[in-house]
Amino acid sequence: MGRYVYHFEPGAAEGRAQMRDLLGVKGANLAEMARMGLNIPPGMTITTEACSHFLDHGEFPPGLRMEIEEGLGQLQSATRRVWGDGARPLLLSARSGAAKSMPGMMETVLNLGLTGSVMRRWMAEGEDPWFVHNCRRRLIQMYARVVYGIDDGLMEACCRRVGQETGPSKDRAAALEEAKVDALHRLVLREAKTTVPDDADEQLWGAVEAIFRSWNAPRVREHRRLHDIDAGGGTAVTLMTMVFGNRDDRSCSGIGFTRHPITGSRRSYGEYLPRRQGDAVAEGRKTPGSVRRGPLLAPGIPSLEESMPGVCAELVETFYRLERHLRAVQEVEFTVESGRLWLLQTRQAICTGPAAVRIALDMVDEGMLEDEEALLRVDPSRHIPDLLGRRLDADADRSHLLVRAVGASPGAARGRLVTKTAEAVERARRGESVVLLQSKTKVSDVDSLRLVQAIVTTEGGMTAHLAEVSRKLGLPCVCGAAEVEIAEDGSGITIGGRFIPRGQMVTVDGTRGEVYAERLPLVEGVKVDKRLERFLELADRFRRMDVRVAADELDEMEEGLAQGADGVGLCRSEVMIGGEERRLMAMRRVLLSGDEDEQQEALEELLHLHRHDLAQIVRFADGRPVTVRLMDAPLGDFLPGDDQALERTSAELEVELAEVERRCRAFMEDEPGLGLRGVRMGLVYPELYAMQVQALVEACRMVVDEGVVPTAEILIPRVASAREAEEVADLVEATMARHLHGATSRINIDVGVVVQLPRAAFRCAEIARVADFVIFDHAELTRWSWGMAREEAGRYLPMYLERGLVDADPFATIDRRGVGELIRRAIADGRRIYRDLVVGVEVGDNGGTAAIHDYEALEVDSLTVAPSQVVATRLAAAQAYVVYERARRRRQRRGLEE
Repeated sequence: MGRYVYHFEPGAAEGRAQMRDLLGVKGANLAEMARMGLNIPPGMTITTEACSHFLDHGEFPPGLRMEIEEGLGQLQSATRRVWGDGARPLLLSARSGAAKSMPGMMETVLNLGLTGSVMRRWMAEGEDPWFVHNCRRRLIQMYARVVYGIDDGLMEACCRRVGQETGPSKDRAAALEEAKVDALHRLVLREAKTTVPDDADEQLWGAVEAIFRSWNAPRVREHRRLHDIDAGGGTAVTLMTMVFGNRDDRSCSGIGFTRHPITGSRRSYGEYLPRRQGDAVAEGRKTPGSVRRGPLLAPGIPSLEESMPGVCAELVETFYRLERHLRAVQEVEFTVESGRLWLLQTRQAICTGPAAVRIALDMVDEGMLEDEEALLRVDPSRHIPDLLGRRLDADADRSHLLVRAVGASPGAARGRLVTKTAEAVERARRGESVVLLQSKTKVSDVDSLRLVQAIVTTEGGMTAHLAEVSRKLGLPCVCGAAEVEIAEDGSGITIGGRFIPRGQMVTVDGTRGEVYAERLPLVEGVKVDKRLERFLELADRFRRMDVRVAADELDEMEEGLAQGADGVGLCRSEVMIGGEERRLMAMRRVLLSGDEDEQQEALEELLHLHRHDLAQIVRFADGRPVTVRLMDAPLGDFLPGDDQALERTSAELEVELAEVERRCRAFMEDEPGLGLRGVRMGLVYPELYAMQVQALVEACRMVVDEGVVPTAEILIPRVASAREAEEVADLVEATMARHLHGATSRINIDVGVVVQLPRAAFRCAEIARVADFVIFDHAELTRWSWGMAREEAGRYLPMYLERGLVDADPFATIDRRGVGELIRRAIADGRRIYRDLVVGVEVGDNGGTAAIHDYEALEVDSLTVAPSQVVATRLAAAQAYVVYERARRRRQRRGLEE
């Protein structure tokens, strides 16, 4: 029988920070805080293994109840309180905590053990009646939601009705809370056909079981899928002695960050609510006050630094200790009970992209992190898009400002204003851009958060779970827009007497915390400031793989090179030819003209145009490699596709329209994707490939005369066999030799093969004999291995993912057991024949950074990505090298030790 419970109290703990897989982030960090001697309420953590056993077998593991009873005994000794109905009652909170933090997704129940007899005892001992009834109300609401599944909105509405019937009165505050408790009892009895147990043990075990079950709640499963969290991990449950931020006027609850999570400033940031329990701040029920001095977040709530300066100073000092000890920016939940500070949890903070880069560099400068570790603190898939994502145009007219509040998640977005979640989802699924504005938005509604463009709330602050999740999703978010009044019927909002109807186009600036009643211009793309530039220079020092850009046009190339690409990894020649009417018409003359002289004349025109395009690209590359893929498109793509195009072609060729139509039909194919394209086109129409090779050679000769030293490569596409590759490679080599003859400077152009078909991967050893290098096309190999097209897969892939038929979108990451294994074997086969075979991968705009670690392990030499992915890939490639080298060194040390 394993051990399932680990105890902690100030100065002592049975766990430690490294035990996250067993104790969850919350339990492991609480154990570490206890070891540091920080003031945390005593408690115990039930392991994730207990949860897994419960979910697998439908019952608690043997021995768990006995371990909990022993743990309760330890808590009673540590607190000198009694669990149950003793003279000094012990109350507990039950908090979930998985191995990876999931803000707002999992469950918490406060005030366990608050039975009727405990309430009466408290009253008899002179406790504030409002405090007693307030604690009981929170227990009923949380227990009913977590254990019985009663909708929290239903209970909130019930409490609002009681408030309206009773009316506001400070003198009647306790009576109002008591009335809410009675109303909630009736509601729970009606909805669940039972009530919250009046026995402490029943409450505890009901809460633990419900938290275990919450691991498989739909919203949690969706969150795990979105963030690639192992479904088998389960959640730990931490049972902690209650401390009360709602006890009196010197009590509060709050959340703080050891550095600012939006800007990365070294000054700590935090928010709190007086006389509230901890869930109020995280759930965004009310706009909080600020921990540090500064502009008031909420009218009437002074900063904690002003109202409790000693507590604030202790809290800030604790922030410093935690960050130095854990070597990462921390998000800390705290409670002040009657002037005494208690720490309830800490975890690594979710920061914006700009903040993450700034913090990583600052911690290097402060000696807290080594360069390698700093690189790993920035997430390429989340922080880099945040840095380079949409923002308001600097010249935008900001005169139509609706509201200014708390900028909780940066970036800018536009959309139609909607105040109902269901309507937002419906509109978004119809393809509309939507901005959701509500009093508070539940982070548990993952579907709505993923579909909208931005979120605005009238309540809450930057520390609310909603703000954290928005930052994690890269979703612009503004919180605490208190002056906004929302119409109950969803018809719109009112601000300062002005009515804004639903459906109005608005623009949200999550960085500045502003909302505008206009469609303002947005910009995105390259904005590499000095900090990011320094960070990327650091990454490039560790990066082994080249990162190249896929660019068919000069502006794409310019964008990619501006982001630090090492060259052009893919230039598709068919896009150049098909990109303009003049080029298209020349291609049609080659294919459709029956006159050899006219065909040759059209080829000469194509050569001239193609040479001009390639010279521009090679010249702009300025010595960096440029890889040109020979034509790889069905010939039908170049032919006229409508009546007007047919008529223009007929006039150009001076051939009857009916004859042009007949000649076009001769090129039509039932399966164009499997027809005359790629290497097969080069074999049937060698003059087309020869023209392209000649154009590249002459382009290189032109730029050499201008003082540029070109580095060019040619790719042979859609190869299925080595003999195909060899014959076309011979054609390419012969053409290059013919047109390089007499060159005053040596121009070297390597010839490679792009592996797009599974057969080519299987025959890579043979292909390696005839190719200078090999490029694997991730998207095409996925397409032909799975038999699905990326453009069409959206119809059924969500269902596949939901049912577990695939672990992940195969186009969005590497399929390790399929395409990944195919590439691994192909590279191994190729390098057995040619040890120094140069290997690249076309990643494109999918395939993502998750696959880059696999490519590092395979010793891939270069990655080719879309212009928008260059910066993220540079960082991901550096991180992959760091992680791979660390693992290699560990293996080496183990080998030496053995």
